Amino acid sequence: TSDGRIKPDVVAPGTWILSTRSSLAPDDHFWGTYDKYYAYMGGTSMATPITAGFTAIVRQWLQKAKKYNNPSSSLIKALLIATARPLGNAVVSADYGWGEVDMNNIMNGSLILLDESQTKSLKTGDSWTYTFDVSDTSKPVKVVLVWRDYPGSPQASSYLVNDLDLTVTTPSGSSYYGNHMLYSSADRKNNVEVVYISSPQKGTYTIKVKGYNVPKGPQPFSVVVFSGGASSSDGGSSDEQPSTTTATAERGYFGKFSSSGDTKYYYINITTKTEITIKASMESTLDMDIYLMNSSGTVLAKSENGKGEAESITYTLSPGVYKLKAYDYSGYGYYLIYVTNQIDTSKQVFATVSGSVTNGGSKTYSASLKGITDIYLDWGDSDVDLDLYVYDSSGNLVAKSEYGKYHWETLNLNLSAGTYTIVVKSYSGGGDFTLSVLTDK
Repeated sequence: TSDGRIKPDVVAPGTWILSTRSSLAPDDHFWGTYDKYYAYMGGTSMATPITAGFTAIVRQWLQKAKKYNNPSSSLIKALLIATARPLGNAVVSADYGWGEVDMNNIMNGSLILLDESQTKSLKTGDSWTYTFDVSDTSKPVKVVLVWRDYPGSPQASSYLVNDLDLTVTTPSGSSYYGNHMLYSSADRKNNVEVVYISSPQKGTYTIKVKGYNVPKGPQPFSVVVFSGGASSSDGGSSDEQPSTTTATAERGYFGKFSSSGDTKYYYINITTKTEITIKASMESTLDMDIYLMNSSGTVLAKSENGKGEAESITYTLSPGVYKLKAYDYSGYGYYLIYVTNQIDTSKQVFATVSGSVTNGGSKTYSASLKGITDIYLDWGDSDVDLDLYVYDSSGNLVAKSEYGKYHWETLNLNLSAGTYTIVVKSYSGGGDFTLSVLTDK
């Protein structure tokens, strides 16, 4: 690229690809014909849709197999790059980027997946660390950092805005910086950084991501570790969503502040020593602060950004019950808080389904459940307004959420075991959605 970034990221087959054709199109419009329904073509016009379809399947695999309700684009991109198969001797090249997309590596490789909800959004000078263990030294280790950078200016000489640095330290103390195979110093061009260790040592490795220069932060990011024998030593697990105590470790709290000084409390239950992440987003009219406290009310960590700015806390907690304080410093408006790695899975589990509604239509789900504690409804189009309703076995409305065009509806409930009907209804617009239910086992 004009500013020296690494492209392409990945590649896919693009030569003599057999695909559907119009039966009315002349044969000489194609590289070759198979019959009146299929023909051969090539180029990026074939490689790009192959990769798009591949990516859609990978996203579905993350949702269904790995229980990521709404995997970020940075996680998907990091996963594709981490598992890509080089087409030559180099780990990365101007011909094939980081390699050809490879479903076999995704399905059968050893993976540690760390989505944006499990890492820490960084400001300038902030850092985040994570450790993992390597037992199989016969296979290379590849660590990939990806972040969704803030839009740059076309007039700038360098298009990167928020600059993060990746460092991986080996058991012997040696350190590798991101894209070390290309640059003699830290990368200042790309929002993809890779550490590749061809002959790894057995032992514990440390990943560090630092906010080198983040003028438009805080900056979220995702990390993927791919190897033949990597496993987490601090909460992650090989080939699983990284959470030993919380296989579906996320809980959301949705609310509204109407006046300055208002305070709300939420309780966090920790069963095994673990690092949690608390993230809060809010309307631009609201200045909300969040505080993590122990059961006695002592503040352990806090985040006090300005009006409309996201808040984030990452903290390691021992077993016990903790309090989260949400405080309206000034203004008013809606807010959403997500807490990861805090759900006691010996008592609770997520059930997640994907669906779609038309404008004015609805989708109904009925199930016998051992209680309901939370329900989340997410969709992607800001022009769509979906509502959420819960009915008991007699058809009585027991809960509803009708907040409007905010991409989500959420209910924090305490319903006993029984048969319930959950209805997703379109107030306006239509499209795909994801419905998640947190229920007692």
